[in-house]
Amino acid sequence: MSLPFETIIEHVQTQTRAFADYLAPFLVYLETNTKQLVEMRVSADTLIARFLALKAHDDAQEKATASMSSATLKEVVRAALHARLNRENADSFATDSGTAYKSTLLNPKVADHNMYLDFCLENEAGTEMLVLGAPQVDAVRRWMQEHEEQLPPGVVVNPVTRVNIKAS
Repeated sequence: MSLPFETIIEHVQTQTRAFADYLAPFLVYLETNTKQLVEMRVSADTLIARFLALKAHDDAQEKATASMSSATLKEVVRAALHARLNRENADSFATDSGTAYKSTLLNPKVADHNMYLDFCLENEAGTEMLVLGAPQVDAVRRWMQEHEEQLPPGVVVNPVTRVNIKAS
């Protein structure tokens, strides 16, 4: 089953209720063809355009229950784009429909408080990282850039890379 994507966009912009009815078969199609999306048989442009159509649908809907299924499907599309970015060793895709790009969050935390405190007190770079809670992300990033991507002593990070999507 293939739905004309231009028609979906037109409906998003003009008729929310009619679009919701129209989108139902598309949502079923996505649910049953998730493997095809993940295995990259769909172009990045199509994935981005469909993600943006689903996002527009969510924004237009007043009922939270109507957006639940498309929220899950947006995550499937986001995962497919993330897998494609990784497979193609790319940081972003810019298409006519929009852009998908990766961003990485570090989320540093102190694993060994004594080692970390000693480091901060003995090292000039440690003064900007010396805080009561987790080290400052920017300070950890600078340290890693200056020290061949090694973490400051006593610090661990749980990097999370996510895919962001924006319209053109």
